[in-house]
Amino acid sequence: MLLAAYRNTVDDEGEDESDAIGEVEQTVEGQYGPFLPEASFVAEDGGPIVGGGNALLAAGHTELDLLVTEANEPAVALYRHLGFEQVERLTDPPH
Repeated sequence: MLLAAYRNTVDDEGEDESDAIGEVEQTVEGQYGPFLPEASFVAEDGGPIVGGGNALLAAGHTELDLLVTEANEPAVALYRHLGFEQVERLTDPPH
């Protein structure tokens, strides 16, 4: 699902399955902040993953940070539609 989300977008850098697995491993290890397994789940339809969800509010979290490439206009439009607001503009991605 991770690879499919980026494929043919401005963020597609030709990553392969091993790159995606590395990103997941970094996420679970806390590279991007604490990993919250109780708020991380996916939806399946007879086997294949068809979506994901987040239960942060139910787990007591009141804020959510996300990073999006400004040139990824469909993603930016979706996040704005969902009520996200830009609070910071980064010129270099965080490490």
